[in-house]
Amino acid sequence: MNQVQNISFHGQTVPVFSHNNQHYVAMKPIVENIGLDWDAQRKRIMRNSIMAQGTVMMTAPSNGGKQETL
Repeated sequence: MNQVQNISFHGQTVPVFSHNNQHYVAMKPIVENIGLDWDAQRKRIMRNSIMAQGTVMMTAPSNGGKQETL
């Protein structure tokens, strides 16, 4: 069953997606919340062989329409 759950992280709401008993979190809100540059961190994630293996692009619904989330 697919589920979207919102959790609080440092005073910000972060969506957690569950699919086939796996949990996925959008990295951009976390990275920005702790004061790091998203584009630089995304590149670092994709260069890391371990982290890149666990990275997926997901299309998530939002109030402004569908958005891609890493």
